[in-house]
Amino acid sequence: MRRLSLLALAPIVLLLAACGGGASSSSTSSGPSAEDPFAELRFVLAKFPYEPWYRDCIVEQVEAKLSADELEELAELPDEQGRRVALRFALGAAPKCEARGRKPIRDDATHVQVQLLRIGYASTLEALGKRQGLNAKQAKCLSRTIAAFPDSKVLALGNASEAKREKILVSVVEGCAK
Repeated sequence: MRRLSLLALAPIVLLLAACGGGASSSSTSSGPSAEDPFAELRFVLAKFPYEPWYRDCIVEQVEAKLSADELEELAELPDEQGRRVALRFALGAAPKCEARGRKPIRDDATHVQVQLLRIGYASTLEALGKRQGLNAKQAKCLSRTIAAFPDSKVLALGNASEAKREKILVSVVEGCAK
């Protein structure tokens, strides 16, 4: 099976990072294996500063939605089409991993780990802006604004409640939609 690229999973990671979660089980962060078709997802998620319970919830939700054969088919799609399909599954998994008062992102995240989140946030927000009718300059502004956030604000965005996250993102969109 061809391995899913980090870029194909970035939308999943972005959307899921923005939500809290509520499942717990043991996590694994070993490299991808042929025996476990979801090992690539576990491997990629382990690169991000997620709490173990949150990573586990994500994998459980994706496992419940996708069979091994469907995951293999997703890996065979062209990158852009694969990202769109992955995004659809991410949107379905995120609400099931929400929990009040639990932060999905560790406070001790390294700069490199926060940069992974920042890149995912920036690229996804730019793509969403374009789909919502912003012109290319406005959509790029969204990406640049998120990319300029300090690490603490990126972590705050990922760990925020839905209302706080919306407030942060609305201010970004309003600043760029002018």
